[in-house]
Amino acid sequence: MSPFVSFLSVLRSPAALVPMLASLDAQDDVDWQWCVVAAPDAEPGTGAAVVGLAAAHDRVRGLDGAAVAAADVPAAAAELASGAHLSWLPESATLDPGAVAALRRGLARAEWVYTDESVRGEAGNPTGVWLKPDWSPELLRSQPYALYLAAVPAAVAAAVGGFRRSSPAPWYDLVLRVSEVAGAPAHVPGPYLVRATPSSLPAGGRLRPPYVDDPAAARCAVVAEHCARVGIAVDEVSPVEVGGQAVGQRVHRRPGRRPRVSVVIPTRGGSSLTHGFPGGTSRSWSTG
Repeated sequence: MSPFVSFLSVLRSPAALVPMLASLDAQDDVDWQWCVVAAPDAEPGTGAAVVGLAAAHDRVRGLDGAAVAAADVPAAAAELASGAHLSWLPESATLDPGAVAALRRGLARAEWVYTDESVRGEAGNPTGVWLKPDWSPELLRSQPYALYLAAVPAAVAAAVGGFRRSSPAPWYDLVLRVSEVAGAPAHVPGPYLVRATPSSLPAGGRLRPPYVDDPAAARCAVVAEHCARVGIAVDEVSPVEVGGQAVGQRVHRRPGRRPRVSVVIPTRGGSSLTHGFPGGTSRSWSTG
């Protein structure tokens, strides 16, 4: 019988194996599979450690990716999977013990699902929790917020082409393509994925939500391709940073010759007088 969910990971260090597997083994719902590929540029010994772990654990499948082209690695991880759903588990990230059960709850009411996430502090406790909003396709174009922890049906992922070997941001690209054909996902609140604080963070610095992976050019490229597929005319997709930290990207839409414009006038529930109508007239509304 196929497992409920296959977690996919690409690792560059053998040090990540033990804590990641420990968080999977601690799951309340044990219907999972972990598909791990050692990256072609991984530290020495990573490939052997991954293959050895897979041989010793009946729910782990592993591959030494030394001979795999870098662009093919995510697809290689997916080819190891036999689960009904796919989820990407970033290197050194760990899962709350209720993560698989949370994904199951969400997938009982929607075709795909995502959860909240956090980052691990110096003491090992979650900090900087990213409590995410409910589903917004426009927000997903501007920010990769529904990627971790997310699970998509393996059959739908295959139907939209799976991991494209040419994609610079493979998981973001796949989730965008799934979102184009699937219904609205379920959002299960709770930081079920905990990231490790990146070693690139300056001393004393603090990573704040949102936690954005992939190079800026890669994110912008897959969003621009998504917009072209769904018929959104754009002039540019540009990265956005706040305080030196990536927070997403801006989609610069190309308006038509006569775009429709909506004007929202907040009046706090009172009455207001609005000037500027043709002919110098004024008009008032009661908004109570």
